[in-house]
Amino acid sequence: MQKHVDNAIAGRFARLRKIFGSEYRISRTGPIDGGATQYLAIAFGVRVIIFPRRVVEVGPILENSFLAKTARGAATDGLFDPGRVSDIQGVEVFHLGMPAAPPKIWPELGEAGEPVDVVFLPQKDTDIAFFVPRRGGSHGTIVAKLPHEPAATAACSHEFDVLGQLEQDREGIAPRPIRAGHYTVGSFALRYFCQSFVAGEHPDPADNDSLCDFLGRLRLPGQTVSLRRLADDLRPRVAALAVPDRSRERLLALLRRVCDERELPASIGHGDWWGRNMIRTPEGRLVGLDWEFSRTPWLGFLDLAQAGFIRDYLSRSRASLAEIHSPRKVRTIRTVGSRLSGHALPDMDQVLALHFCQHYVDRVEALGGLRSDGLRHLDRLLLGPWPDRTA
Repeated sequence: MQKHVDNAIAGRFARLRKIFGSEYRISRTGPIDGGATQYLAIAFGVRVIIFPRRVVEVGPILENSFLAKTARGAATDGLFDPGRVSDIQGVEVFHLGMPAAPPKIWPELGEAGEPVDVVFLPQKDTDIAFFVPRRGGSHGTIVAKLPHEPAATAACSHEFDVLGQLEQDREGIAPRPIRAGHYTVGSFALRYFCQSFVAGEHPDPADNDSLCDFLGRLRLPGQTVSLRRLADDLRPRVAALAVPDRSRERLLALLRRVCDERELPASIGHGDWWGRNMIRTPEGRLVGLDWEFSRTPWLGFLDLAQAGFIRDYLSRSRASLAEIHSPRKVRTIRTVGSRLSGHALPDMDQVLALHFCQHYVDRVEALGGLRSDGLRHLDRLLLGPWPDRTA
């Protein structure tokens, strides 16, 4: 078990070495509890801290523990003592030996050799790292997305391009793009990118006024699109999807139901709109995170459906879409969506069919197939019973 953990940590550092251009030596100082390495906090030249697998909230780590103290310029001596990380249990520590030469780091983080603390979050397809220059740097904390699969690098490239467009047209609605680059994993050249860190709190997901205000800022003046056109655009992606034939046939059957040709006000689509991808800054501004599934043109009420149902899609306790697409939630989406678009919504059966197909295709493409328990559960929902109104 220990050899497996050490190898996993070394593999994560290998990616950071390719970006920072430096070598590091690792030595273990304490027992590893069950080999849980889902969350790492890295302090270059000081220590490596490993968080248990069940840590799921990034916000408390960044805002309430050692990283916030570092960002405020607190003394670093003893800063990484696990006893001071009061909101996280089971922290384990590694020591990290420094290379002979100072690390080569990005100009945005400061001068070569300047200390940088990193919170590192390993994920299935794209790792996330929070780089915190102890002396501030020119951009403050920087968030890097580091894919380690070809399918994920396409999503990262797309997100970086979307952030660049949003910065030009709708400044302040998303993190600022800072830089992009490439590194290799095996035989693949993968593109990573960096963006600004947005501090704040997740808003109340039931705050429909704020949600409508944010989605209204994504509207494309003078542009329209219909459900039918969006369904037609999705069909070639379904045909190329790496899923069993019966899943593909079910998706295509659902898309055939989407036939409403009314032209409605178009917008930039977020594609992954739910509570954890919204941040309200201390100034009261609502900012959207994680734009890798963004598309244009789109219909804002489809993002409302995403926000309303995604938590249920992720819950293994929900056995079917008939249970998830409850009449109460559908009524709420219809009411709020009509207010957002300024028009009565199309038939909700068609709205839900298109929304679910898009959600399914985006996520299966991102992982290159049904390669996680969550996606296999999503596939079971697809193949299971639908609400009577869409049967």
